[in-house]
Amino acid sequence: MGAGLSTEAAADATMPPMAQVTLQTVATLPRLVAICSATQTLAPSDALWADLLAFEIDLPGDDESPRALSMTENGELELALAPLASELVSHNLETRNLGNLILLLLTHVRILGDIPVAATPGIRAGLYQRTLNAVLLLRVFVKHLFETLPPRIALRHFSAHTASVAASLQTSQRAGMSASADEIDLKEQLVLSLVQLLVDTPSTPDYLSTEAINLMTVLLSLQLYLPTIEANDFLMHVMTGACRQRAHQLLGRLLTRFADHAAPSKPSQLKAPGAASYSLIPWRSQPNATLTPEERAVHVEALNREDVASDPGAEASLLLLLLLCNHGVRKPGGNPFQAALSTFRDSAQDFSVSESGRPPLGVVQLSYTKLYSVLCQRLHNQQTTLLLYLLLHANTSFTTFLLSRTDLQNVLIPMLQTLYNAASQPSQQIYMLLIIVLILSQDHSFNKGIHEQSLPSVPWYTEKTIHQISLGSLIVIVLARTIQYNLAKLKDLYMNTNCLAALANMSPHFHALHQYAAERIVGLFLLLSKRFETLKKAASSSSESEVSGFVF
Repeated sequence: MGAGLSTEAAADATMPPMAQVTLQTVATLPRLVAICSATQTLAPSDALWADLLAFEIDLPGDDESPRALSMTENGELELALAPLASELVSHNLETRNLGNLILLLLTHVRILGDIPVAATPGIRAGLYQRTLNAVLLLRVFVKHLFETLPPRIALRHFSAHTASVAASLQTSQRAGMSASADEIDLKEQLVLSLVQLLVDTPSTPDYLSTEAINLMTVLLSLQLYLPTIEANDFLMHVMTGACRQRAHQLLGRLLTRFADHAAPSKPSQLKAPGAASYSLIPWRSQPNATLTPEERAVHVEALNREDVASDPGAEASLLLLLLLCNHGVRKPGGNPFQAALSTFRDSAQDFSVSESGRPPLGVVQLSYTKLYSVLCQRLHNQQTTLLLYLLLHANTSFTTFLLSRTDLQNVLIPMLQTLYNAASQPSQQIYMLLIIVLILSQDHSFNKGIHEQSLPSVPWYTEKTIHQISLGSLIVIVLARTIQYNLAKLKDLYMNTNCLAALANMSPHFHALHQYAAERIVGLFLLLSKRFETLKKAASSSSESEVSGFVF
């Protein structure tokens, strides 16, 4: 299957048979070795391209169906392909074979969009496997490129010879590509192709979507080494032009995939929170970037042993969503993904009263109930906490939905438990949780409702046995405790400001406070009073010293 592959060829049952390899032996494939070591351009018609993607990686586990790689498996694949990646990159500015591999992926994505629905499952499965292999190889090679070269030089590697493009892509695909005399830039077309794979091909299996999301995350990671967003060609292509018009659809796809969060079916897919981002981001940007490849593999394996279960597809979708939504763009219209996040609506909402009987054009629909459920389950994860903050800050429709829930304890208790264990949590997550509590406390119905929900016990609160306490009283206890902890240990003004502001918002609606909550409030008042008197005396003494010094 070459770079000039047609839809008819994809449907041909005589495609090269799949070679069975492992993560450790994939680098021994003769055609892959030949392409990476080539010192001259290999034309799209070369037989090596036809067989390059005809392999299947045998992954551990009882289930023989394809799946996305776990963090450990990603590390093993990168380690195995590192020598070939180095060789490919060293010759690429002359050979442009990386560009030809990109052309190969673009062609496969086009065929996936054109292949008839009635195509036999075997042909479709084979095409999915070859597309997956192209995505995996590109991700490893691009990550190596970003790790080893200055960013401006790395960006020069994403082009192909004009003749190769002409032989590979349709006229419609070549339109809009920036070209020099003998080369054509493929960066925008690569990003568009990944968006197409995620948005326009609904039958794309989850493992392929996950790896496509991972590849896009790697492409955007170049921002780590650039001074401005405008210098990142990949990010600007996503934020402007044709990709900008697909922002609502792409964000809807990522949000929906996150809301469909499922527990992994295999132990090998367990990984630590944020581990996906840790394994995808180029190593020279990380604290232990000086590790050898073998040490990196050991480090990744240690992270992978942590006992927090995750769905790789949902985790990857969330990470890419956060990357897209948290960039400021100095262009007219700003960040289209931030705009899309603020306008998506509940799929259960009744639009029959509108003139068209359907949601406004360009508005993404998603099950708020499903999204709320996943948020409640995953709030121990920093990325999920950030998503909840973005939703409450940007989307009034979702905020209204959340505040109308009668089971607010499902979202508040995980947050309060994390605040209770603040000493062992990252400071940025504590800040984010306090801001969320502050946002919620601005609503009067919330402040009233939390005192009407009773909890039989709070088993994670180990300082004191608590029974039959209202949710509002528990919030008061945890916020007061957080302030006292911060005054004693962290001395962070910003943290205390948020806690006190939330308590001030809630105070007019205090009702039937638990005895322990009242004790905490009184204790906090005494502590702040003593601190105030101490600071007042210190300020007075300081003033007297200044005056005495001036006189004498």
